[in-house]
Amino acid sequence: MKQTLRIVREIVASKNDGADQNISDVARQLVLSQKKAAMVIMISDFWGETNKAALGQLNFKHDFIPIRIADPMELHLPDAGRVILKDPETGKSMFLNLSRQDVREAHANAVHLHREKWTQDFRRLGIDFLDFQTTENFMPPLRALFARRSRKFSR
Repeated sequence: MKQTLRIVREIVASKNDGADQNISDVARQLVLSQKKAAMVIMISDFWGETNKAALGQLNFKHDFIPIRIADPMELHLPDAGRVILKDPETGKSMFLNLSRQDVREAHANAVHLHREKWTQDFRRLGIDFLDFQTTENFMPPLRALFARRSRKFSR
């Protein structure tokens, strides 16, 4: 309980300038800075590009558990007419007509392929990961993940 409260305090007190960090940079930073083996839980949408080498090193040195969160609105864009979307990481804006079925389908396909690439990379590296949506209760999948890991490591 004491460790959990310390972790929560660290998260709440951490400074963030609003920009996301590159996942590979975070992985490398953890490998270099965290000397003792630890359980590393990375909560992210994992929209960035994969870097198998950085993730592999992190997983080799530590017990790495990525938790990938997705919002259903990001996976399947609504028929919302003309919109301006802004990439929070690059600041670039894009004009889209979400009334067009082909635009929504192209987006859904691109998202599916990107998420599948991450899934394949996690599996190739032997990394247990958790995948859920913001509309779901996170506790059942989290319990299932740790139960699965408990059985795996108790053999």
